[in-house]
Amino acid sequence: IIIPEGVETIKTNAIAVSRYDTYKQKARLGLAVKLFGAKVTNTNDTSSNAMGEEALNWLTSPAKGREISESDTALNGDNGFIYIQLPNSITTLEYGCLDGDSKRWKISNIPDNLQSIGEDNYQYFTTNIPATNKFHSQQGNIIYNKEMTKVLYAKDVSGDLVLPSTVTEIGDKTFDGNGDLTSITLPEGLKKIGYRAFAATNFKTIRLPQSLESIGEEAFYNSSITSVNI
Repeated sequence: IIIPEGVETIKTNAIAVSRYDTYKQKARLGLAVKLFGAKVTNTNDTSSNAMGEEALNWLTSPAKGREISESDTALNGDNGFIYIQLPNSITTLEYGCLDGDSKRWKISNIPDNLQSIGEDNYQYFTTNIPATNKFHSQQGNIIYNKEMTKVLYAKDVSGDLVLPSTVTEIGDKTFDGNGDLTSITLPEGLKKIGYRAFAATNFKTIRLPQSLESIGEEAFYNSSITSVNI
């Protein structure tokens, strides 16, 4: 799905996916395309009937306003991946803007002006944050804000991790589910650990810096932590 230039915000529940029979999938997909001016292209999953229809590539009308909201579209796909191509104009992906089966969505590009990203959207990225993005940085599998003062998202991080000395905040759910992370060194200067930041991790000990001011609820929920040093 190619979101057209001019769209700045994709709001919560704007693009939803659910299962219908093939005829209804095509009909509802066509309606969604017509409403906000996106373009549907083939995915790499040849078994997907709803996403591979050249007949739906005809629409070239301009974007409807500057936001895609829940009232604009209800998109229904088949069993394959659904790839989203974002325009350079996009600045905001609200939490839950891609609704439904989270394993289906793939965001294929990250525009330079993308600033506000709902925490659940990072998992859909198929490419690294480009150095030209004005608001985010990436080192390995970890995404930070541009100044690298806040850790925003981490995926498939393994081994021993030392966070940069610039970090003052670890965001909500940042390391949630990174079970192969064996240890983490938190910098002096860290002030905040977010909600479920280290949930479902397997390292057993952690040292909390003296600068730490707050720890979010369930920060170590279902983790293997047995020792906390202060």
